Amino acid sequence: MLKSDRTSGFKALNAIRRESRSLLWCVRLFSTFVNLLKLIGPPFMLQIYDRVLGSRSEETLAALVLLMSFQFLMMGILDWARGRVLARLGAKFQVKLDKRVFDAILRKAVRENNTHQTENQ
Repeated sequence: MLKSDRTSGFKALNAIRRESRSLLWCVRLFSTFVNLLKLIGPPFMLQIYDRVLGSRSEETLAALVLLMSFQFLMMGILDWARGRVLARLGAKFQVKLDKRVFDAILRKAVRENNTHQTENQ
């Protein structure tokens, strides 16, 4: 591979990353909140053992279950949104780099084929 091809490839990747910077920040933000929401299980169980079982309060149990359900719903929505943003980002990368990668693979295959033909002669 020529050095100029490699350098221009890095420049193309950096250009696409710069264009997608805002989308990547959205993904990071969504990922942060999804990961924080995944930590709600143990505190929920602690609250059940501490508040509900000791006092046998059905109202507290209902409030905790409602709050937990809302948090899981929000986690699902954020995870879905993150997946959609990543799918769009992947499609954007593919559209921008598809021709370049195909050309590079084709050039390599032709070069290897030429090498094998010269060795067989």
